[in-house]
Amino acid sequence: MIDIAIKTVMDKLPVAELTQSVETFLSPLYSQLPDRRLAKMVAGIIGSESPVVSPMAQSVARTESGVWAAAKQIYRLLGNERVTVAQLSQGLYELSQARVKEADPAYAVVALDPVNFEKPSSQ
Repeated sequence: MIDIAIKTVMDKLPVAELTQSVETFLSPLYSQLPDRRLAKMVAGIIGSESPVVSPMAQSVARTESGVWAAAKQIYRLLGNERVTVAQLSQGLYELSQARVKEADPAYAVVALDPVNFEKPSSQ
């Protein structure tokens, strides 16, 4: 029953347009990290307004039964030893630099969020 309700809501959303927007936004990041799970992860963050995997997966899963599958994809990407925080950050830095250059401001205020994405307790 819930799957039908979710599908009804999803059918009303401009999914193709949103997907294209996310792909365009992420194109500079793909040079550092060419993994298509990244798009699902970013769409989940936007949709859930949270960097927590469960809400991220809920917002991108097309059905209730697909939530765990979406979460597993995100966990596999984040758990991949070949993917580093530096790689994720580098793409974001390049994207930010391009936006600042494009805007050509007289000055720029830079705010850094020193959140550590790697939990020491998980090592």
